[in-house]
Amino acid sequence: MSRSAWWRPVAEALAALAVLGATAGVLEWSLAWGFRGAGELLVGLAGVVLVVLRRWFPAVALLGLSAAAGAVPAVTLLTAVAACEAGRRAGVLRWPGVVLGAASLLPLATAPYRAPSPEQIVPLGMVVAVLAVVGPVLVGVAAGQQDRAVRILRDSALAADSRARLAERSRIAAEMHDLLGHRLSLISLYSGGLELALAQREPSLRTEAAQIHTTAALAVVELQEVLGVLGPVDDTSPTEATGTRADLAALAAASRATGTTVLLEWTGDDLAGSAPRLRLAVHRIVREALSNAHSHAPGAALEIRVVSTRDDVRVSVHNGPSQAGADSSGTGLGLAGLRERVALLGGTLEAHSTGGGFAVDACLPRLLPLHLPAPPQSPAPALTRPSRALRLAAGAAGLLAVGGLLLLGLRLVDRYAPPPVPLTKPRPIRLGMSQETVEHRAGKDDPLARAAAAGRESRPPAGAHCIYPYVSQERPGVPLHLVRYCFRDDRLIDISRFDIPAGGR
Repeated sequence: MSRSAWWRPVAEALAALAVLGATAGVLEWSLAWGFRGAGELLVGLAGVVLVVLRRWFPAVALLGLSAAAGAVPAVTLLTAVAACEAGRRAGVLRWPGVVLGAASLLPLATAPYRAPSPEQIVPLGMVVAVLAVVGPVLVGVAAGQQDRAVRILRDSALAADSRARLAERSRIAAEMHDLLGHRLSLISLYSGGLELALAQREPSLRTEAAQIHTTAALAVVELQEVLGVLGPVDDTSPTEATGTRADLAALAAASRATGTTVLLEWTGDDLAGSAPRLRLAVHRIVREALSNAHSHAPGAALEIRVVSTRDDVRVSVHNGPSQAGADSSGTGLGLAGLRERVALLGGTLEAHSTGGGFAVDACLPRLLPLHLPAPPQSPAPALTRPSRALRLAAGAAGLLAVGGLLLLGLRLVDRYAPPPVPLTKPRPIRLGMSQETVEHRAGKDDPLARAAAAGRESRPPAGAHCIYPYVSQERPGVPLHLVRYCFRDDRLIDISRFDIPAGGR
């Protein structure tokens, strides 16, 4: 395993520990809902392990953390992280509906462990289920669908680019069929005439002439089988004038006929007599660039420049900003086909924006290669994900939002606690009862009530130990009513009632 593969789980574990500690500290400081013992601390550490394992076992991590969140609210944020990851990968989960549904119900099942009263079980479970499971799962599902949509768009763009390249190669093959097929047909025709002439004048050479005729005819048939099945892609057949100065002048004149200003500059020798593939590439570049300009920048001024040297031919077509406000977007498939054609000839082609306009610049060698080079790699479509830092910042902001909502929800759950049994309707408690019976009827000793009574109660009987059940709900401006029960030898020997003034705790 590489070093980066080791460091990522370690970094995630440290970050999860920090989140767990911060959550537990805030809950303990604000609501006294932090870790209540070593058992809950072990549950929190197990939650850290599950968060690290969520990438490999998303269902197990989500179910385990969902069960822990209802009993130990400090792991709620870790559960939200696992739920978001499970939502993003819902498409690869086995029985995703069952897994996500069970994860949403588990906090309700484990909430009785932590809820202070039976009436608070459902509110606590609902708060944890919504904030730790349901909400993050929905966010993860939306993020996963967005990722899949981006991948589909990228694949579609690459497939469209590949189709354009294949179409351009088919067009070139059809042109080769037109050029070579015609030449080979002439060779077959001339060799047939030669065979007939030699049959009368030089019978000894008739066999060689017949072989030439047969080979030429076979070459025509094979060329038709290999290239003829592709069929012509358009109705433009190369001629001796294709790609020459006169040909480009005719293209420029056709554009001027639409009311467009077109400037044609030709420097160097004409291309008459040059290789047909080179002339046809020049024709295609200029024609495609003019067509794009008319489609996406109607009315824009056009400049066509051709520089023909001994080594190469440079073709540039520039257009200014559109005068009609047309949409400048396009598929880019025509340019992809041009790049393929130019690359097959060993040249280069660049297409880029120029201050509101657009430019197509190509360079073609005069000496064309005898073999077809490997097709150039298509640039990746401009569909990129946000940077890692941005995604981390968004994740941190989401956790802070979940933490704030969790604190608010737990405060509401804490306020939902039902009031204790009023002092005006006490259950009968008499001297001589056992401590177990008194605790069953009045409640167990409450540390907060004991602390409130310190310094404000009468001296307890000698040799007795006392309990202070909390028997009244504290309200602003209302004294706190306390009752003290003192026992000796497990028997109730004293009952004392007293009030703590409001604000005196």
